[in-house]
Amino acid sequence: MKNEFTRTVLFGMVAGIIATIVMDAFVAVAMILLGNPVTFMFSFIGDVASTFFSQLNISIAGGVPLGFLIHYLLGLGLGGLFCVILSRTTRLKTDTIGKSILLGIAYIEIFSQPFLVTAPLVLKMSGPDTLQWYALSTMMHAFYGTVLGVLEHYRNVILAGMPKRVTA
Repeated sequence: MKNEFTRTVLFGMVAGIIATIVMDAFVAVAMILLGNPVTFMFSFIGDVASTFFSQLNISIAGGVPLGFLIHYLLGLGLGGLFCVILSRTTRLKTDTIGKSILLGIAYIEIFSQPFLVTAPLVLKMSGPDTLQWYALSTMMHAFYGTVLGVLEHYRNVILAGMPKRVTA
């Protein structure tokens, strides 16, 4: 049982990274269409984190490196948590790909709210900027949730093809 839990967590983490990469491909296109640099999102996330920590008297450099790190660590962790929740909650067993996708989107839209609400609060964003932030975030997280849901739906099939370690 412990081995199955570990496999589920690791699968979810990999699924989270894959979903993050797919999401970022769409974000890159959106940034270009909006006239922003491709790295704008990472810079924004890093600056939000830096400002948040500065309010706690913790000095940390913002920008692209910090934003990239936070963004991918969240993708990794939230992917692992999603797969564990679905594997352990009987009522959330997914029998159709549509239900898996819907759960993936609902999950990320709910679990991302504490992070999303931080930006307008610490950066004192205007109303239109906050609206644009939420609209773009909702769309990009829908891509993440879709990929996560698809991968979770096929988790058992994917893991069945992976060799299991035999322990004595």
